[in-house]
Amino acid sequence: MSDKVKLTKEQASIVQSLLDEGKSSVEYTLKQHVIDRQQWSGENLLPLREMTFDTLVRAFYIGYEVELSIQEQLLEKYNKFSGNGYDQYRDAYRQGMRDALDIVPMKVKGING
Repeated sequence: MSDKVKLTKEQASIVQSLLDEGKSSVEYTLKQHVIDRQQWSGENLLPLREMTFDTLVRAFYIGYEVELSIQEQLLEKYNKFSGNGYDQYRDAYRQGMRDALDIVPMKVKGING
């Protein structure tokens, strides 16, 4: 179980700032998480409240990856599809994504927004 955990951008930002502050900040945060994380009310720690202790420990000591939002994932798929060298396949795939987003309705900058 040495896989990096996936964190939201907000969680990753807080974890990284605590790592940058040093070992004592990490240890203090872990201790407070165990004692009573539900009492955390500061804007800077709220994204960590919903994390399990295991996830928080792994983020600090093993590492983490930033989880892409749905819009970011869609844009990545939209831009990566090549159509295997056939422009009409790529164009049809992209048009299908735009149509699906219009049906939902969802706007994604770089695709249909």
